[in-house]
Amino acid sequence: MKYCVFLGILFLLSVCGCRNHMREMDINVTDYERKVLRNRPSLHVIEADENNCIFRFKLTVNRESEVKEYQVLKTLSRYTPWTGWREYYEVPLGLLLFPFGVAGHAVNIVTLGMYPFNWCTAVDNLSLSALNPGLNIENPDRFEDEVLHSRKTLIDTRIENTTHPVRNTQLNIRMGRSVRTITTDSDGFAVFELLSSYGNSLALKTQEREFQIFVPGVSIPVYSQIISRNTRERLSRAAAAIKKYRRQPDGKKLYRTIMLLEKLKFSKLSHALEKQELSKNGKNFQRAFYREAAAK
Repeated sequence: MKYCVFLGILFLLSVCGCRNHMREMDINVTDYERKVLRNRPSLHVIEADENNCIFRFKLTVNRESEVKEYQVLKTLSRYTPWTGWREYYEVPLGLLLFPFGVAGHAVNIVTLGMYPFNWCTAVDNLSLSALNPGLNIENPDRFEDEVLHSRKTLIDTRIENTTHPVRNTQLNIRMGRSVRTITTDSDGFAVFELLSSYGNSLALKTQEREFQIFVPGVSIPVYSQIISRNTRERLSRAAAAIKKYRRQPDGKKLYRTIMLLEKLKFSKLSHALEKQELSKNGKNFQRAFYREAAAK
């Protein structure tokens, strides 16, 4: 029976309690309210390599916002939150301190106040708080604040213009009726290549020579570029050479395709194709490639 009573007391110490109010305080803080007035997308050309037909962009948004600045007076209630397991050491501590509190009052009387009375009350408060199983001891290092009420005063209104990268957003690239989609990365950058290492080209699917870039929600293009007829001819010859190689790839044909791409000024594409094919094919393929290169 005694064991059950003891367990019941421990359980009550663990689940029953309330926070210990420390004090109320007034603080002044600055608060801001932002209202977005308009967003204007902007596409910046970071790199325009016309020889290789590679374009690198950065998509940003120019954001115009109305900012209101407030001075906020808050009245806070600061308290020590209740934690049940702390009662397992606080109650014994209270039992230990209580006699010292009583003795302190006796010493205060005997010494005619030479022993400070506020020391006595401090020990009393600490011991009684510790003895209360529903209350934790005040702890200035473990507290929470609750806002009782606040008052806001407007002190300034201004317009702010900021620029932000547009991340993970699809861009639609159109040439005539042909459309290709690219996506910006985590920094707002995107790369558009007019010719891939498989011979695919948006420019060769239409007679239109101007490509336009659109962002979601905007009906007009944010960027446009006209491809010259000379560039279109280079794209056509390079695409035909790559597709011819892809139909029956071998090391000898790869070298000849690489040389033609370099002659057409597609140096980056030729280098990428060379690395791609040599890394995925076997030693016989590589020997044929280097034998053809040495023969030239």
